[in-house]
Amino acid sequence: MAHLTLEQRYEIELWQKAGKGVTDIAVAIGRDKSVVCRELKRNSDLRSGIYRAKLAERKTLARHSDKNKAQKFDADVEANILYYLDMDFSPEQIIGKAKIEGKRMVSIESIYRICLAG
Repeated sequence: MAHLTLEQRYEIELWQKAGKGVTDIAVAIGRDKSVVCRELKRNSDLRSGIYRAKLAERKTLARHSDKNKAQKFDADVEANILYYLDMDFSPEQIIGKAKIEGKRMVSIESIYRICLAG
C-alpha cells in the first residue's frame, strides 16, 4: 500500500489530540495499526513528543530524499566490481571500498548476480 498522505497525517494528528489510541486511529484512517504506530514513532517531534502532520510530512520527505538512489550499472562500475572480485573481495567489501573511495556502486544483490554469472 502507498505511503500516508498529508490528509491522513492530519487525521492522525486530530485523532491523537482527541485522545484516541493507535487502534482507533488506524480504523478511522483505514490503515493497519502498525502503520500508525510506526508513523507516530518516526515522525513525532523529538523534543516535545507531540505529533504534528506538517512536521511529519517534512521529516518523511527529508528521509526519502536522503535515501540512496538506484545506481545505473555501467562499464566503469562493472570494471571496478570485476577488479575487486579478482582480488577476492566480498561484495560487502567492494561496496565498503567504493564508499571510502567515493566511487559509484550498485547494490550487494547486483554484485552477487555478477558473481553467479561469472
